[in-house]
Amino acid sequence: IGLVAFIIRAFGVNTYNKKTRQSFPFFSGNVAPEESIRAGNMYWGFFEAMQGYYSWLKAFHTGLVNDYVFFFVLVIVVLLATVLFGSGFVWV
Repeated sequence: IGLVAFIIRAFGVNTYNKKTRQSFPFFSGNVAPEESIRAGNMYWGFFEAMQGYYSWLKAFHTGLVNDYVFFFVLVIVVLLATVLFGSGFVWV
């Protein structure tokens, strides 16, 4: 993974300079205002378009680590089963 990341980084441009406008946040091509803008206001359209997904996802969000570990293990088991049984692996 590190090698792939290094190769992708090697294709980058070396002309970045922190002392220019390149270090400012992108604000849809406009000059960003001095005061802070909340992400909920800046990305309102994105959140509104994804509302169906977010409302479905919030129903599963309990905040308990046990639930996240369970879903992580469940996904790993499903992926492992797909790899083993989908590739024609036969138990001897």
